[in-house]
Amino acid sequence: MRTRIILNPTAGAGRAAKRLQALRPVLENHWHHIDWQLSRSAQHLTDLAAEADSSQL
Repeated sequence: MRTRIILNPTAGAGRAAKRLQALRPVLENHWHHIDWQLSRSAQHLTDLAAEADSSQL
């Protein structure tokens, strides 16, 4: 089973991308099948979430 994590790297004035650097190794240690997706806009995030839902990720 894969887990998709969708992140807006510009959220919080870029703090999300900085936090991802620390969080990513921790999550990958627990969930070995992570599909990382970075959104480019609110619409892109919505599209990525809809795609994940339709593919049952």
